[in-house]
Amino acid sequence: MTQRKVKIVQFDLIWIIGFLFFFKPASYVVGDTAGKLLNGIVLGISLGMVLLAMLLFGHGYKVSKPVLGILVLYFWMLVGSSVLNMVKGNQIDLLDVVVYSSSTLCFVLLCDVGCWYSPERTCRIFLIVGIIMCSLNAVSMFMFKGAGGLNHETVNELTTPDYYLLARDNASYFWSWPVLVMAWLYYYRYNPKKNMRRIALGYTFLLVASYIYVWSVLAAVACLCVPLVLLLLMHELKKEKKQGKKKSAITKLVKLKILWPLGLGFNIILSQGIIIQWFAPIIENVFNKKLTLSGRTLIWEKAYAEIAKSPLIGYGCEPVDVSIVKIILNHAHNLYLEILYRGGIIGLLLFIIAFILISDKADRIKNNVLSKYLILMVFLFIIGSSVEFAFYRYHYLIILVYLCHSELFSTKNKGLELLRL
Repeated sequence: MTQRKVKIVQFDLIWIIGFLFFFKPASYVVGDTAGKLLNGIVLGISLGMVLLAMLLFGHGYKVSKPVLGILVLYFWMLVGSSVLNMVKGNQIDLLDVVVYSSSTLCFVLLCDVGCWYSPERTCRIFLIVGIIMCSLNAVSMFMFKGAGGLNHETVNELTTPDYYLLARDNASYFWSWPVLVMAWLYYYRYNPKKNMRRIALGYTFLLVASYIYVWSVLAAVACLCVPLVLLLLMHELKKEKKQGKKKSAITKLVKLKILWPLGLGFNIILSQGIIIQWFAPIIENVFNKKLTLSGRTLIWEKAYAEIAKSPLIGYGCEPVDVSIVKIILNHAHNLYLEILYRGGIIGLLLFIIAFILISDKADRIKNNVLSKYLILMVFLFIIGSSVEFAFYRYHYLIILVYLCHSELFSTKNKGLELLRL
């Protein structure tokens, strides 16, 4: 076996094992103590994979400023704020601090080193693991909804038990949607063949059908938007190239420095209840939802009240039962509020700095379908996060990591599959 083949086998094994443990089934099914032990084992394996990745493939690798901005943001939200709250005498779940911060660090580094070393192979392995696990989760929605089955999850005393592989109904969106985004990227960039298109379309259909089945409208719409956005961008850029016209309004506006502040602003306005009153008839009659948005407006009211008590540093990783008493759930169900609740004003400033750095990198690539596609996916995620967001769900960060490597999608690199293998 040649040295190159050995490297490929080593790379595939490390990234398959690493990603597999980031898509592990929910551990709470085996009980609290055993679940915590399982989390510890999984975290240890994940750390081992990252160390191996750095040792074998990280020669010459440097963390870019945008990725460093993401890591600093999450470090503050999960560790820095928690430590300061512990010093103040507030309750902190140290196990969550260790598990969530280490898992996020491992996932981002594994994605970033992989994207730097071989973006095509990293994306392919992520899809192999992600599509299998998320498809099993989608199938479990059809088979076991409200009837018992794979994994038993009870969110709190107000909800009825549901049974899923990764997470219940729309919460699984945080696993499945990033996989869908990367599936269409892989199809367009690396494997534009019929079989890959069938896989991408089949996975899209499965997710949409499963989310409609549990009436998670936002998740279903977000999944439909992925291929539609890519097709729209391809059409616009081809038309510009053929006709030699100036940029259309669509491609002019697809800049992250414009879109992420709009998305964050939408989060702020929605959390204050302004938009809900404007669209009350649609919410009630079309989506068959109450104006509380399944209790979210109550959570937001309580979150604002608690944020006012600790505006600078937030509350970090406090125990779940403490969060439930204070804001009904263990997260604020809104990106803007979750940042303020976990990290305070400092967290919000770090979020802004991180996105300024990412925007600066992403907006440099001109007239490229994939960089604009990823920018729009980030925007859609921020909009969707106005009603569904928790900081400990980190799988969407692979989209930001690939966006931080926007030069990969430059026309100069057209047809380049592997950078260093």
